[in-house]
Amino acid sequence: MSLSRGALLLLLLACGSTQRDTQSETNPLPDRPNFEIEPGPELVASDRVRITDGEFVRGSRPAEFERARDLCREMDRAALDGEELCEHPGFLMMLASEIPHRTISLSAYELDRREVSNARYEECVQAGICLPSDAALHPILGRPNHPVVSVTWPQADAFCRWAGGRLPSEAEWERAARGILGRTFPWGEAAHPRLGNFRGGIDGYEYSAPVDSFSDVPSPSGAWNLAGNAAEWVADYWSEDSYEGSPRHNPRGPRTGGERIVRGGSFGQFVDLARSASRRPFPEGNRSPDLGFRCAYDIE
Repeated sequence: MSLSRGALLLLLLACGSTQRDTQSETNPLPDRPNFEIEPGPELVASDRVRITDGEFVRGSRPAEFERARDLCREMDRAALDGEELCEHPGFLMMLASEIPHRTISLSAYELDRREVSNARYEECVQAGICLPSDAALHPILGRPNHPVVSVTWPQADAFCRWAGGRLPSEAEWERAARGILGRTFPWGEAAHPRLGNFRGGIDGYEYSAPVDSFSDVPSPSGAWNLAGNAAEWVADYWSEDSYEGSPRHNPRGPRTGGERIVRGGSFGQFVDLARSASRRPFPEGNRSPDLGFRCAYDIE
């Protein structure tokens, strides 16, 4: 019997709860790209980036769908009930949900430059608004300057509202990660496992990394760790066909549902799942040790 969609996705996200395969020193990457922040976004104070209103390219073309499958095949994947993950119906469903590839537009907004840290989240806990993270006492995951993880969607939503913001829509998240030209990864087109905190051990981190790590690998918007470290909750409910017929300006997902959307890769996942167009569902009341969030803010 094949795994259900929910079971498959729990596996994809929960793999961060197991120890990493290897641990090695971080080595310089010979073909390190020349990172440039595109015109438009600007740093607001020291903790947010401001993204101007305008258009960007969302989603994937069929050719990019096939390229994502090829990237998956390059990774050391375990079989699920005798079926390779890269050919599993649940995985293919997630890839297909990225279609169509088209231009949409967004109003201006601000986004946390960093993932929300344990220290910042603890302020909300002390204020009596937020519930503690399940990983708060973990010797690594609970470090003050590491991203808060093991929180549910309602916990993430409560924090952002307390902080004067909200969770970003998945369109806003993707715009910040890939820029106006639609990069495959925040840094460009190639899958570089050393440019973020991913499974495999070659980035120097066994579990999570500080929220200001990889600050020399910004996304086009200037935000950090939109690929790797902690995967991130976004505001939208999940639908595998929500791109079909959605508004071209400020699109949002379905009005109701039981699963929310998770974006970005994590320290528990290989780099191929960190593509900026990659989207996957996760039950909003569940937690994962490699799942955190960041907040967005409306501009008055």
